[in-house]
Amino acid sequence: MPKVSIIVPVFNGESYVRRSLETVFKQDFEDYEIIVVDDGSCDETYNIVADLLKRVKSEKFSTKLIHQKNDGVGGARNTGLKVATGKYLVFFDADDLMSSVFLCKLYNLAESSKSEITFCGFDNADGRGKVIENYTDNYSYVHDGTSGPEVALEMLYGRVWLLVSNAIYRADHLQKYSLRFTPGCIYGEDYEFVIKALSLAHSVSCMQEPLMLYVQRRGSIHSSTSSTKLFHLLGVKKRLLCFLQRANAPHQHKELIEARLIPEVFLKTLQTLVKEHTPRRRMKQILANPETTKNLLRVADNDKVKMITSFLIRHFPHFFLRSCVILERMRNH
Repeated sequence: MPKVSIIVPVFNGESYVRRSLETVFKQDFEDYEIIVVDDGSCDETYNIVADLLKRVKSEKFSTKLIHQKNDGVGGARNTGLKVATGKYLVFFDADDLMSSVFLCKLYNLAESSKSEITFCGFDNADGRGKVIENYTDNYSYVHDGTSGPEVALEMLYGRVWLLVSNAIYRADHLQKYSLRFTPGCIYGEDYEFVIKALSLAHSVSCMQEPLMLYVQRRGSIHSSTSSTKLFHLLGVKKRLLCFLQRANAPHQHKELIEARLIPEVFLKTLQTLVKEHTPRRRMKQILANPETTKNLLRVADNDKVKMITSFLIRHFPHFFLRSCVILERMRNH
């Protein structure tokens, strides 16, 4: 059994997968396996990875390459989970970059702390790998041995962040609760998985330094906002609420999602629908839904600016659209 299994999903990554995998090969660590899941790429990704794995034989790690029909990043990660044999699991995206001590430091801390989840910081980088933002510009670290539900709450508040890829997960923890990525979810699936895994963990440890680069490419699914993506994110928040209710999570977690996080996604979705020039009839149907009204009123309770936005969207959606266009023109000038 290898110490760690690294699962790398990739779709049409011919321009960046080589650079990412090379950082995985160069780990200052022994006894790990690399599982690359090609999620139905229609470019040269599979051939590039196959050639790369053929030429990097090493006693430090073993490799597996799986090709499947396109099933989304969550489906690709689930495929990797089925064949992974390591004591610990890492889900690493095919465009991100690992420090050479990523595995060594996280594995040693996980072993010494006996934590189910151990994570590190990450810095945001542009497509060339140049750091554009540090982890501590936006988030904080936690102390070793912090309970999973405590870290989950910090993440729900946005004070701590796990990308899914900046952590090492004990495999028996995921197996015990049959934790998987939600099939078909194209946005927020990593957030959902992490909150669930944290909520069920007794102990979480943290390496208080950035050990990876989160690369933000133009054209990636995280680089733009659309109503489709926001509807998926809304589904994520609703599933999390149901999950936490079933798991008897602390009331504060459920209250935060129900009274603040879900309503805020509702508001952002409606704003985006208006900006996308959704037909008036369709907007009226959405706004007539009792759930829409309920969540917009909850947003109004939380914030005065959002209260005004909520009122405009509910009663004057097209006036709101014209206002957005004018403000955007003013910003551009």
